Amino acid sequence: FLLDSTTQSSIAIHKNPPIQIVNTGGDASFTITVTNNGVVPLSDIAVTDPLAPDCDLMIDSLAAGASTSYVCSVTHVIADFTNAVSAIGTPPAGPDVTDQSDAFVDVINPSIQINQDPAFQQVVFGSNAVFTITVTNTGDVALSNVEVSDPLAPDCDLVITTFIAGA
Repeated sequence: FLLDSTTQSSIAIHKNPPIQIVNTGGDASFTITVTNNGVVPLSDIAVTDPLAPDCDLMIDSLAAGASTSYVCSVTHVIADFTNAVSAIGTPPAGPDVTDQSDAFVDVINPSIQINQDPAFQQVVFGSNAVFTITVTNTGDVALSNVEVSDPLAPDCDLVITTFIAGA
């Protein structure tokens, strides 16, 4: 933040968390904090967030040293984005003061596929059925503690502790 030397007015805005991970179609939530870090009161403070218009806010006034915080969300997120929020406030004298804060949203697509081959087989009574189970991480992120189970063949149960994308 910059303190205007003629009016001793200043504003700061912070958007938290600065980085978050969201599943495709999920919601990204932010806490926005606006602080008057100058020594004079500010009025008509406009908080704008072009990518999240529901996060826009008008604050009538904010005393010197005071802060206000609120939570807002962007719903049904389907792609990564950097979200910038800005604040502009009016001091009793001098030019308006402004600040901006960014937050990055990383959208992930966890996905898994399982196949059992052959899909159909005939076996002689009393003999073993033999099949192959293939588990694929078809998503774009690593998975952990993936449990594979077959109630009819418990010897085939498996836990994959770390399962990288594409494996």
